[in-house]
Amino acid sequence: MKIPEHLIKLAESCKDKAEFRHKYNSTYFLAQQNGWLDTLFPKKEVKEQENKLADKETLISLAKEFSTKKAFKDAHPYEYRRIHTLRCQKQAFEHMSNPARKWNEETCIAEARKYNRKSDFCKNSRQAYNACVRYGYMDVACAHMEK
Repeated sequence: MKIPEHLIKLAESCKDKAEFRHKYNSTYFLAQQNGWLDTLFPKKEVKEQENKLADKETLISLAKEFSTKKAFKDAHPYEYRRIHTLRCQKQAFEHMSNPARKWNEETCIAEARKYNRKSDFCKNSRQAYNACVRYGYMDVACAHMEK
């Protein structure tokens, strides 16, 4: 069955199927039922993207431009995920620095020295207190406190 002329004109006034469906809902479903949508809106040939995601070497060289994983992930989220998909994290991220934990033993002890009781330490510096508990620094960090 031939596509009616008025339907072709309506389709030409729209940039894509979604706009056609939004503007002319019943006409869209008529075209869908008759199998005319693919004729009215032929699929555009997707040009080969110039993305450099095909090989590991290109992704690794892209990652080498960054000093931290976070900076790389923020700048190139798709490439970051692709590196994980290809399982080449070790090669891509080996040059990146691992920032030290904020609450290591020295910083926890320094923070704990500001307080005379564990309850004050817990109340006023919850993160440092939790780090002391988690990493086992509590006895050392609170040695100076009242019992």
